[in-house]
Amino acid sequence: MEAGILLGTPGDAPLHFKGWMEAEGFEAVSENIFKVPSGPWPLQKRFKDVGALELANVIEGGAAFSLRAFDKCFGWSREQTEVFVMQMRKDIRRRDYHSYCD
Repeated sequence: MEAGILLGTPGDAPLHFKGWMEAEGFEAVSENIFKVPSGPWPLQKRFKDVGALELANVIEGGAAFSLRAFDKCFGWSREQTEVFVMQMRKDIRRRDYHSYCD
């Protein structure tokens, strides 16, 4: 989250979309917030499928974001970032971590 803020791409930006649209003059703005699981751990098939796609997204895209963010924001070396990404991939695959994002 800190790196996203420093790069000007905060991870919580979607939580502000409705307010930003209303501030620009849009009327009757509706907002639907869904929980997106970070892996295929949910019992419901629909959420299990969504979680599997999100897991693939994080595993494939997490390395690219991390390399840029941790180098630019925190001065990490490529090797330091790769070790972090390996641990992140290991953790995100764990079925006992029931994480999700809105």
